[in-house]
Amino acid sequence: MDKIEKKYSGGFTMKRIIIMFFCIAFVLSSITAIYAAETGKVLGKIFQEKGFGYTIEYPADWIYTTQSAHTVIFSGKKETEVYYSTVSIQNLLSTKHKEGQYKDVNAIIEEFEKQIRTTRDAKIYYPEPFVYKKNGVKLTGKQFMTEYTLQGERYKQWMIIILRNDGEVFHTWFYISPVKRYDTYLGIAKAMLDSWVILE
Repeated sequence: MDKIEKKYSGGFTMKRIIIMFFCIAFVLSSITAIYAAETGKVLGKIFQEKGFGYTIEYPADWIYTTQSAHTVIFSGKKETEVYYSTVSIQNLLSTKHKEGQYKDVNAIIEEFEKQIRTTRDAKIYYPEPFVYKKNGVKLTGKQFMTEYTLQGERYKQWMIIILRNDGEVFHTWFYISPVKRYDTYLGIAKAMLDSWVILE
């Protein structure tokens, strides 16, 4: 015990110095993670499967699953905290396509609002315009936020909907996370959104 509590200059004990070291290391690692997320340097892999109509970058230590030929979900690996914070993209057919059921962006928003209202304490924020403009491609759509409680956990969701220039397919982009971790991984979601390239 005497060795652990040995006094150092300034009245600090060895135990206090060790605690301070770990606190500083934690703060620095947090700052580094935030900087990486905000600059996009956290991304290391690219999703570019044929038929999805886009490419997008995602973190090197994340995984993705395809629920169907039109939906992909990106998240941290199972049994990690970030597993429950996801970025997803779903392609939906418009009524211009013979199998489509959505006539416009508002029809999709209404459908998702109905789903959100089946959860507890749902909050839906008014949609705002969203413009995708990259590599000579310009697409218009809308974005909106929701909050809801599901299985005892409070979630926050950011959703973007844009229509392709051919008028047949809507791309719907989501960032969903437990409220308590939403801001932690928002930088990664924004970096992924910035890396999203719609293919013509």
